[in-house]
Parts: sequence; C-alpha cells; structure tokens
Amino acid sequence: MGEVSNAFRARLVSKQKDIAKVLAQMQPYLEKLTRSYSQISNQASRPDDPLHGVYAGVQNITSVFAEYASRYKEFRVYTDAMATASEEYMPGYPPMSPLTDSYFTTWAFFDYSFGRQQETLGFVFRDSAAWFGLEEPVWKALEDMLQTRMGIYEVIGTDAVYVQLRELLTNREYRCFCPSGYSGRLGQLWYVRLCPPRDNRCDYHIVFTTPYVLMGATKEDWTAYLKKSIAGNANEATALGELFKTRRNRQSRSANESWNEFVFQAFSNFQSDAIFLHGIPDIPRSLPHAPSAR
Repeated sequence: MGEVSNAFRARLVSKQKDIAKVLAQMQPYLEKLTRSYSQISNQASRPDDPLHGVYAGVQNITSVFAEYASRYKEFRVYTDAMATASEEYMPGYPPMSPLTDSYFTTWAFFDYSFGRQQETLGFVFRDSAAWFGLEEPVWKALEDMLQTRMGIYEVIGTDAVYVQLRELLTNREYRCFCPSGYSGRLGQLWYVRLCPPRDNRCDYHIVFTTPYVLMGATKEDWTAYLKKSIAGNANEATALGELFKTRRNRQSRSANESWNEFVFQAFSNFQSDAIFLHGIPDIPRSLPHAPSAR
C-alpha cells in the first residue's frame, strides 16, 4: 500500500457521512454492474454485452470515486495533471478530439501514476475498497481492470461476433468481442485496451476502447519500434506493460502522456466504430499533426 493510499485511508476514518453519499452515487452503477455480472455467459452479445457492462461499471464507479477523492490534498498533483490534460486534449470523440472518453478515463484512472511511490487512482480506490463496501465480484473486476493496458495487436481472424488478435512481440492471441461493432480486416494493426474474461464464465476478452486502427506503418515498422523501445529488457511482456502503462518515451513532455500525444498527433480519420491513426511515434514527419508536419 502506497503513501497516498495510507493517507487517504486515514482520512476516511472520520468521513462516514461522505462515504454514505459516495455510495449513494455509486449505487445505480453497482446495481447495473452486478446485474451484468450475473448475465455473463460464453456468448458475446450486442449491443449490451454483459462482460463489457461489468468493466463499464468499474469505470463508472471509479469515476465517482475520482470526483470525491479529488477534493483532498493527497490528490492535488493528480487533479492538476488531469485538468491540464483535459484542457489540452478535450476528450470526447472525433472530430472534437481523437482521445475518446473511454480511452482518456481508463488512462486517467488506471495508468497515470503520481506521488513518490507512483500510485494510480485506481490502486488507491482498490486499497480503500473495504470502506466503500464493494462486494467480491466488484473489487475482483476492479483488480482485473487495474492490470489492463493499451497494446498493439494484429487482426488475424474475424467472424460474425469475434475478432482474433495477436499482440506484437509477445505473439499472445486473444479471442475478443468489440462492443463498437468494428471487426476490421486481416492484417490490420489495432491500438486498444483488452479486458479479460471474468471468473471462467466466458472465454473472450473485451476490446474496451474504440479501436485505434494504425495506418501508414507496417507490422515490421511497429515491431522494430517496440523492440527498440524495450531494448535491454529480457521479459517482453513485462517491458511492454511498462512501455504502454507507465513509461514515458522520447516524445513525452510529462510522465505518462506520450501515448496520448501520439494519438493526438497521429489522428487522420474516423467513423462511428473506429478511429484511424497514421504514422509511428519516432518518425515525426509521419504524424499528420506533429509540429514538424504543420
């Protein structure tokens, strides 16, 4: 447990009325999450897939927690960073911004780290779960979402319901359901966040973010970029986790923001179920909105 978590838990001792109010705000999302969890089966469904509903519920209750926690000094660095990022990227959906709400909030809750021990807001929420009376299916889903990250995957198969993805470098394969409805085509590269099955109730992953389809660079280009970015790390899976979740790259202006900047600079087109990015991070001239391309 980190420094921020400890300080916040100590504060909660005298905040019973506040906790009751926060729980009341969470309640509609918790009810829907619990209902979704009970409906999970080994068959994905549109438009309201229950596995997606579980993770959407986790995102929603974490959002309520974030709003409450942000009033306290332990989170001042975090709230200042989020205010700056929100103003700069104006998350929503194209054409307003290529950073979608789901992409931005999952980054803000589960990837962005702050404080001397580099905690995420999601980990602080997990450490405070007992105070908010989260039932086992809820905090286990939260635990799983804490481990998720963005990654780059090749489409290696599609059918009427699922898309088969293979991660670059690790070559791990995932049978996935994409709630946006986009199935893509063989050989496409996607930059997405995958959420895992729950409690052996199903065998597919959720493509939680609207797919970012990578254009203008080949699989070989991206493989070379990733290898260069994690050079010196023997465990590719762990190194990719650090690269996509916590580590800045050479283009970042502040910690944990480099991939946000890539999405912003690489945006080229969109449709209702997918967003298209062009270029690769270490070649600025390949990015439509990089300063050198303007």
